[in-house]
Parts: sequence; structure tokens; C-alpha cells
Amino acid sequence: MRPPRLANRYAFGFIAAAILPMALVGLVVGFSLSAYLDQELRGSTRSLIESIALETGRYFQNARDHLLVYAGLLDGGTALRELAGVIGTTQRAHDEIRRIFVLAPGGAVALAAPADEGLEGRDMSGIRLAGLELGGNGGEGGFSRAFLSPIDGSVTVYAGVGLRDGGSVVMELDLGSVSAFLGPLRIEARDEIALVDERGRFIAHSDQENVRLQRNETAFGPGVYGERRLEDGRGRWLVRAAPIAGTPWRAIYYKETSRQRDIISSVLGVAGLVALSCVVGAAALGLGNSKALRGAVAAFSAGVRSVAEGDYAAVIPPPYAELSELSESVAKMAGAVAGREASLREAVAEREQLLKEIHHRVKNNLQIIVSLLNLELGQHPDGPAAAPLEDSIRRVYAMSLVHQLLYANERLDRVDVADYAGRLVSYLSGALGGPLDAVDLKAPEGTVIPPDAAVPFGLALSELVSNAYKHGASPDGTHRLSVSISVDQGELALAVRDEGPGLDEAPPEDGAGRGLGVTLVRALAAQLGGSVAWVRRKDGPGTAASFRFPKPA
Repeated sequence: MRPPRLANRYAFGFIAAAILPMALVGLVVGFSLSAYLDQELRGSTRSLIESIALETGRYFQNARDHLLVYAGLLDGGTALRELAGVIGTTQRAHDEIRRIFVLAPGGAVALAAPADEGLEGRDMSGIRLAGLELGGNGGEGGFSRAFLSPIDGSVTVYAGVGLRDGGSVVMELDLGSVSAFLGPLRIEARDEIALVDERGRFIAHSDQENVRLQRNETAFGPGVYGERRLEDGRGRWLVRAAPIAGTPWRAIYYKETSRQRDIISSVLGVAGLVALSCVVGAAALGLGNSKALRGAVAAFSAGVRSVAEGDYAAVIPPPYAELSELSESVAKMAGAVAGREASLREAVAEREQLLKEIHHRVKNNLQIIVSLLNLELGQHPDGPAAAPLEDSIRRVYAMSLVHQLLYANERLDRVDVADYAGRLVSYLSGALGGPLDAVDLKAPEGTVIPPDAAVPFGLALSELVSNAYKHGASPDGTHRLSVSISVDQGELALAVRDEGPGLDEAPPEDGAGRGLGVTLVRALAAQLGGSVAWVRRKDGPGTAASFRFPKPA
């Protein structure tokens, strides 16, 4: 029996849903209108605030350009009297310029325009401008914080640049003209435009009452730009902020959105009523189709899951005719995966065998080196090279033991710490100059580390045990050592304690005055990203050596 066609079920569902197109059209139109109005609103607000920020930036840049011209004239040797004439021409063309000062080094007024005998000689060194300390060469100069003028209560700001001789040129600007400039730029009468300083206080506003009352901007925090939506007792607003180039201030546009929101709400309300009946009918059809589809997918998924779990011979009967080709493709894929898995298993087995052989040969080569060193030691048992040869033999054996363990293990990517340490300490007990009377070894079972960490760990263990044997004999001549290995806060900690006379002082960090062993252990600790330390034991005679490094995952 042929399975039912999934396409037929969905065809009937789409035909039934098409009976109520007005519902879909209403929803599409409503949401499209909402998205369009919102996009237009945001786009126009963004473009306008960027233009306003650009224009106001030019407004302030114009004042700065004048100051740079004056500074250039003064630095070029122009007399103050000649500069006063140039300044007067500028002031007559720009009502926003209240005064211009030339300050001598130290901040005293050398020239005031318009002329004011009461200002000449006054100390104005207390003025602070962003990017400029008056009395020094200020480069491009800067602006002061905006403040209320004590003369008429208007918002005023100082702009200034430094001179080469340590003096300054300062301009006092009336920001009231900026507020008058902002008003006509609004899209609608209810919109608002403002400039705010670095503290969030209005310094210019299309409604100058906000400036006179020293109100603060509330949509953004100080220094924040971007876009926000704000709702208050006066309406709903789309607020956009942009930086004003060359100043620490921002331009902010408050776009009143109530009318646009009302249009969208009205359209969506009508569309919602029309679409309600469509939703009810479509929901019934959707539930039926969804239930049928879920059952089909569940049955098909169960078969695919069997294949994924390794049953490559599993047969996946298609619940619908359209899934027949997919079912056949899964069967072909399962056969291909089975073949590839067999090939991979064979390749992995060959690789593991090759790695085992490599470790075996490395171990044999290291054993040959040990034998050669032993032959050399036998030729000079009492010579000055005997001790270094013995140390070298122990170090090579410590490395050789890692490859021996890897060759004997099923896993080639890990070394058991307890097994490795036990074998190495057992070897050292017989390889040192005399027997170890007692060795107490404690190591956690099941702790493993990769081979690239096992080699430096084993070398460090060999060096610390050998050093404890050489320098940690008890007063009665016996050698009793304690070796403990633990995992502490993600670190592998090795501690070697003896019962000898103890250290007078710990080896210096740079290894000065110490042998190769200390230098080697410090290098091994650095290689593993860990640390090593020697201290006099507090629980009895002797020295305690601590070697710690982060335990590899």
C-alpha cells in the first residue's frame, strides 16, 4: 500500500487558508506600515541630528578658527594694537562673540575686546578648557564648561588656544544664539532640539526655558550616544544623540511619535479584527498538519537515530512518498559511513601500533644511551666526571620510563602519575650512591597527565629525590625521604621531604651559586608554567621541596 502524500495534506490546508486572504493582507499591511513608518522616523531623525551636530560643530569650529588665526598672528609677531583691529572686525560680524581676551603668560589679561580698562591686568588663570591649560601652548585649543553669565544669566562658554610664549587667546561665546539657531530646524512644532554638555546639562535648547532653568537631559547618561525611546507626561519620543566634533558636547533630537503610533494602532486594530476569523480557521488546520508532521518526523527520526547509534543495516520506511528518496539516501549514507568507519578503525589501529613501535624504539635508544653512560662510568668510577655521569644516567632513565609506560599502555596519550612515580622512585632507591633506608611515597590513584608533561615532571622528581639523598642524610647517616603527590586546586603538587640538616637559606631565584640540578628544576617548572620552592621543614629536621604546576586537562 502506497503511503499518503504529504503534499496533498498541505495543499488542502493552503487552499482552506486562502479563503480568508483579507486577514493576511490586513496583517501584512499593518506590520509593513509599522515597519515603514518606524524606519522613516528613525532615518529622518538620524539624518537630521547628524546634520545638526555637523552644523553646530562648524559653528564652534568657526570660533576656534578665529582663535587660531589670532594665535598665529601673535606668534608671528603682530602687535596687540594691530590685533585689536582684526578682532573688532570679527566681533561686528558675529553677535555670538561677547569678548576676546589675550592673556599674558601666567593668565593676566593683556588685551580685552571690546576694550575694558577694568579687565586689563586681571588674573584669569583659573579658566580651565578641555585639552588646554591656560599659560601653555595648547595646539588646537579647547572649550571650557558652559556656565551662566553673571551679567544677564545667559549660557556662556570660553574657547581658547595657547601661544608659544606661554600666553593664551580666549573667546567668550553666548550660546543663546545657538538656541535661536536650533528652533527652525525641527521637523514638527512639538519636536525639540538641544545641546548638552559633558555632565548632561542643557546648554542650548529650542525651548530656551530648559536652558534658563538649568535642566538636565534624562534620556541618555553623560557621554552616551545613539538612539533611545522615551515616554513622559508630554508624549512619546524617539530620541537620538550625536557627538559635536571638536567639543565634549552632544546634540540631541527629540522626535514626538504619538501621531505615528496612533496611525499604526488604528491600522493594526482593524487588521486584527479582520484577521481573527482567519486565525481561528488556520489554527485548526495548522494543528492537524502539525500533528501529522510531528508523527511522521518522529517515526523517521527514530530510524535515523538507529543508524546514528551504529545500526547501519537499519531499514527506515518512509512515512510519506516524498521521504522515499530521503530514506534511500540515508540507507546509502549508512553504508558509506559503515565502510569509512571500518577504514578509520583500521587506520587508527595501524597508527596506534606505529606509535607503540616508536615509543618502544625511543625507549630502546634511551636504554642504549644509559648503557653507554654506564660503560663510560665504569672506565672512570672515581674520576671527576663520575657524579655528572650518574646524574645523566638517572635523567635519561626518567625519560626512558615514560616511553616504556606508553608502549605498555592501551592509551598512548596519557601516563598514570602514581605508576610512573612509583617505578621511578623504586629505580632511584637502587641507583643512588647508597640505599634509601626509607621512602614514603604517596600518589593519587587514577591521576593521568599527557606525555609532554610527564617527561619534565619525571625529571623534576628525579632531581628532587637525588638532591634530597645527596644533601638530606640524617645525623646518623641514614636516608629517609617522604615523597607525596597530590592534586590541589587544579595543580599537580609534588613534595619531597628529607630529615637532613636543612637549608640555611633557599636557593636564589636566578640559581646563582647552585648546581645544575637547581637550575634544571627551575627550568622544568617554568616549562610547565608552575613553580618550585625549598624551605626548612617546620615539623622536624630537614628540607621540604615543593614543585607545582597546572594539571593538564
